[in-house]
Amino acid sequence: MRFPAAVLLLALWPGSLPAQEPALPPSVALTHVSVLDVRTGSVRSDQTVIVTGTRIAAIDQAGRLAMPAGALVVDATGKYLMPGLWDMHTHIIDPDTPGTPDVVLPLLVANGVTGVRDMGSADLDSIIAIRSALRAGARLGPRMLLAGKVLDGLPAIFPPDEILVRTPAEGRRAVDSLAARGVDFIKPYEMLQRDVFLAIVDAAKQHRLPLAAHVPLALDAGEASDLGVRSFEHLRNIELACSSLADSLRTARVLVLAREASRPDTTGLAFGWSLGYGPGALVRAQIHREQRPRARETFDAARCDALLRRLARNGTWQDATLVVDDVARLDTMATVRATLRYVPEATRALWERTVAGRDTKGTQGASRGRADIEAQAAWYLKLVGLMAKRGVGILAGTDISNPYLIPGFSLHEELGQLVRAGLTPLEAIRAATLNPARYLAATDSLGTVEVGRLADLVLLDADPFQDIGNTRKIRAVMLNGRYLDRGALDGLLADAERAASTRPR
Repeated sequence: MRFPAAVLLLALWPGSLPAQEPALPPSVALTHVSVLDVRTGSVRSDQTVIVTGTRIAAIDQAGRLAMPAGALVVDATGKYLMPGLWDMHTHIIDPDTPGTPDVVLPLLVANGVTGVRDMGSADLDSIIAIRSALRAGARLGPRMLLAGKVLDGLPAIFPPDEILVRTPAEGRRAVDSLAARGVDFIKPYEMLQRDVFLAIVDAAKQHRLPLAAHVPLALDAGEASDLGVRSFEHLRNIELACSSLADSLRTARVLVLAREASRPDTTGLAFGWSLGYGPGALVRAQIHREQRPRARETFDAARCDALLRRLARNGTWQDATLVVDDVARLDTMATVRATLRYVPEATRALWERTVAGRDTKGTQGASRGRADIEAQAAWYLKLVGLMAKRGVGILAGTDISNPYLIPGFSLHEELGQLVRAGLTPLEAIRAATLNPARYLAATDSLGTVEVGRLADLVLLDADPFQDIGNTRKIRAVMLNGRYLDRGALDGLLADAERAASTRPR
C-alpha cells in the first residue's frame, strides 16, 4: 500500500506562517556551500542553492546564478547542506514523553528534524490539533504523519495510547473510526489475536491506509510481511522468526496470550514503574524474557536469510529504533547527560528510578535483566547489519517517550547506532532522509537536495559522510523554506528548557 500522492502532499504541507510573524524574505540563497548527495554519496563543492518560497528553486556552481531581488544571502563557505531529517517513530503526547509539545517540538527542529511519524498518542484530539496547527503554520514544528491510536488486544499493554479490539468486528470498527478522524496510517500492536490482525489489515486496505506494526506475538514476521505491512517497528519478534524453534515458541506464545486474554479485563490497573502501563506489559515482558534468549541461542542463519530476503522482496521496511535497546549505555553517555536539562524534573527522577531498579545489587533477577537487555541490543545490531546486506529498507526512528531519549538529540544517537550496526555514515543518513521519502512515495518532494524539492534542509559545520557525529554540528535549519540560523535554533533550545522547567498547573 502506498500513501495516495495528493493526500500525502496535503498532509506534509505546513502552510503559511501566522500573520504576527515578521515577513520572511521571498528567497534565501546559500552561497559557496557543499551539497551532499544522499543518493550517490558525492559532495558538490562551492555551490549556490536558492530557495524561493517553500521549494528549492535553483542549484549551480557559485557565481553562476543571479540573486533574486530581496533574497537573504548566506555565505556558507565551509558548510555542508543535507536534507532535513525524519524521526520515523515518535510519541509527541504520551505520559512518558519528556515534556509537553512545547518542549518536544522546539527540540526536534533545533536538531534538524523536519519530519516525524507519530506512532500513537494518549490524547487523540490534541495530537490531531497539533498536526492541524503545524500544517496551517500556526505552530513551528516538523511535518507530522500520525497513527492516532494503537490497536491492540487484551491484556492491555499501554491503555492511554490504545484502542482495545477483541474481535475482528471491533478491529474493523476501530480502523473505520481512525480513518474518519483523518489518521495517516494504522498501527497494530503485539497482543492482537491472529483473526483480529487479519481484519485490521483488510480494513486498512479498504481505507488505503498503510500499516506500521509491531509484529504480533501470535504471528510469524514473514506472514505479516506477506499481508502487506509497510513497516515493522523496533525489530520486535524478528528474533523468533530467525530461530530454528520458531514454530514451537510461537505455539507457546499463542497459548499464553489466549489464557491471559480470557482473564477479567483489568485495563484500568496500571503497575508502578511507569505512568500508564497495564497488565499486558507484564505478560509481554515475561514472554520475551523466557523466549528471547532461547531464540538467540537457536539462531538459524539460513532461515533468517530467507526471511530477510522475503521482507526485501515485499518492500517491508524496518524502523529499527536501536537506541531504545541501548538503555544500558544511554544513562551514562556524556552526550545524553548534557541534554537532561531539557527533561522535566519529574521525568528525570522516573528515569533514574527505572535504571536504579534494574541495577539493584544482590538481586539476581535484576542482574539477569540487564544482561539480557545488553545481549538483545547486541543481537539487534547484528540483525540490522544483516538486513542492510539483504536489501531490507532501514528507517531511522527513536521511540521518544522511553528513558534517556531526548527529542531530536536521540535521532543523532540512533544514526550512530546504525553505523555501529555496520551501515556506512551515508547509509545511516539515508535512513533519516531519502529512505523516509521512498517509504512515503514522496521522493519528488522530500529526501534530497534537488531543484523542485521542498526546502527542508540542514546546514552543517562538517561533513557527515566522513563522520556520522557531524550531523550534530548544526549551523542552521531550513523548515519549509523558513531559514533558522544558529541564533534562532539556540532560541528554540532556550524555549524548550524553560518549558521543561515549568511545573504543570
